Amino acid sequence: VLRGSRQTRITITEVVVGEIMPLEAGDSAPADGLVLSAEGLRVDESALTGESAAVAKERGSPILAGCKVLEGRGAALG
Repeated sequence: VLRGSRQTRITITEVVVGEIMPLEAGDSAPADGLVLSAEGLRVDESALTGESAAVAKERGSPILAGCKVLEGRGAALG
């Protein structure tokens, strides 16, 4: 997450509402949130929704905790 303009690694249990969560390929979303920025951001939500195809995300899209980032990068507000 970003805390005080610095990227910090934390555990899932330490994420609080209002934190910015950077996302890039290989990451899992640590909490539900809204996408703030997206550059080719595609996620796998199959474990949560049953949808087998990768889902493209853009600014304002919801992102679900536990979904896997397959491509691109972005940030979400938790």
